[in-house]
Formats: sequence, structure tokens, C-alpha cells
Amino acid sequence: MVNSKHFAAVIAALLTVIATGCITSFEPQTAVNPVGTEHTVTVTIELPDDFDEEEAEDALCDLLEEIFPEFEECQPEQMSAQAQVGPASHIQHDFEVISGPNQGEFADEGDDDIVVEPFEDGARASWTYRSNGVPGTDVIRYCNALSIMQIELFYEFYEEESEDPLSEEEFYEAIVDFSNDQFGTDFDSLEDIFCRTVTKTWVEERRPSIGAGLSGLFAGQPTALPTAPAPAAVAPSTTIRPPSTGDAGLK
Repeated sequence: MVNSKHFAAVIAALLTVIATGCITSFEPQTAVNPVGTEHTVTVTIELPDDFDEEEAEDALCDLLEEIFPEFEECQPEQMSAQAQVGPASHIQHDFEVISGPNQGEFADEGDDDIVVEPFEDGARASWTYRSNGVPGTDVIRYCNALSIMQIELFYEFYEEESEDPLSEEEFYEAIVDFSNDQFGTDFDSLEDIFCRTVTKTWVEERRPSIGAGLSGLFAGQPTALPTAPAPAAVAPSTTIRPPSTGDAGLK
């Protein structure tokens, strides 16, 4: 027989994980800057304005009955007593350039390049990285890695405890369906729920041409070259001779 208190605690954690995985924005979605400069991306995670925890707990009981038929007496209040829905405490920020000239650049939880700003109903995290000087378009991915890991660990527990467990694929599909029902989304996988991508295009910096003033010469247009001014007239040289003495003084 399944330990109901233990399982209620785990399923409550699952509710928290899903609720706090709501990525409301990842910006800028696209940007263009010169190579060799820095770029900053920012993700925001928060509960939807219309999130109702009691309704979510009821829905989670329905999910529990679907994936774990032998679990009896699912009581939503058990779950609310075990979990506190708070986005800032269930997030592990992972940023990575997954393709493009800077592929392989990454930062994860605790990295000094990530700046986290928690607020009442969520958290915001920013990551800055520098272009390596090569032009092209980077695809940058953000994931709430902790939520994905906790759901994967939950499946291991579920597989051990259930008498007739769903396959891993069926289990994750049930989780995704639950998330779509609760948040009005259209996700296909756990990665869709907890990850997002944006792009960054790096371009060569354009410099003005030093030959811009000679454009007419290279465009096939007749252009008169400037002529030097005519030299000033020079008077003919005059040789000054001393006056002749004739025969004076000769003896």
C-alpha cells in the first residue's frame, strides 16, 4: 500500500513545480548588434494572474487518479499543507547558446554572470555574455532545470510505488496535459513548459569608405580633375656691370 502522506507530499511538490514553471517572458526575442560586444537576455517567471491554487489542487487529484489508480482518498487539503507555491524557491536558471557562432557559451545557477531579482510572485533572471567576434545568429535557450529534474525524479518514485505504472512517455504526456488544462497553454513536452529560446544576430560593424570623395571616378562619370594655377611670369634676368673707366688712370 502506498504511503499516502508521503505521496501527498510528493504530488504537492509536483503542483508547485508546475505552477512555478510559468515563464511569462524571455527578452529580447531578437536583437542585432556589432560583433565583439555584449548581449543581455532576461527571463521572468511568475504565477498567472488567474491562478487558483484550490482549483489546481482539485485538478491534481484528478491527475493522481489517472496515473496512480491504487492511490485512495486523494484530499487536496493534504497537498496544500505540504507545499507552498512560491516561484522564487523552485527555480534553477540555466542559460546556453545552443547554436550559432557562440555555441557552447552557458551559465547556470550560482554563476556570477546571472543576476537574479526575486519579487513577491516570481523572479527575474538576467544573463550577459560577450560575442567572440564572429558574425552570425545565436540561438539562446533558457530552462528552469530544477523543475524538469524534480518531475523526472518524481517519475522514478512513481514507477517504484505504482503497481501498474504508466510508461515514462505516457506519464510526461499526462503532466503536460495537466499543465495545458490549468494554464490555457498548448505545450507538447516538458521542455515546452520549462524552456524558451530567443535569437541574437551579430554583424560586422560598417565603417565609412575613405574613397567616398572619389565616387564619381569609379562610377563611370566624367569628372574634371583640378588643375594647378599657372606659374607667375618671371622677368628676364639683368646683369649689372660696373661703369667703364676707359683709359683714365693709364700712363
